[in-house]
Amino acid sequence: MIKLTLAGIWVCSVALACAYASAGIWPNGFFKTDPLAETSKREVFKPGQIAVPVIADGLLKGHVIARFAFTVKSKEAGQFPVPIDGFLIDEAFRSIYGAKDINFTHLKRQDLTALAKTIAANVNARLGLPVVEEVLIQELTYMPKEPRRAAADK
Repeated sequence: MIKLTLAGIWVCSVALACAYASAGIWPNGFFKTDPLAETSKREVFKPGQIAVPVIADGLLKGHVIARFAFTVKSKEAGQFPVPIDGFLIDEAFRSIYGAKDINFTHLKRQDLTALAKTIAANVNARLGLPVVEEVLIQELTYMPKEPRRAAADK
């Protein structure tokens, strides 16, 4: 019984000494953190869905339903006294609403890369810092005001 108790105390003291020694040898922890990695951390902002009206010839033609995800630099985003979500949503709305080269009423491929780059550039220009690194389009749907009928119905 005494041997078992002494063995338990010995194991505990060795484990405690190893923990103390490792904390003293590596004061910042065993794994070194890269200072460059700290400055390049990114966050993903996923603001809610937006509905942008499509107006042509003075008439409401439909709505563009869009959902974006923005990758931003954590360090720069934390410097602003207000959350940047409002700026992200506002610039996305303005870019879709004011886009002259993108026509959602005609069924054809649109240049979504240019739209994403425009949104990122406008947000960065408005904030004065290169905060937004990439704009990811999660959903982009055009909903006409009046549903189109099939050719057989005409």
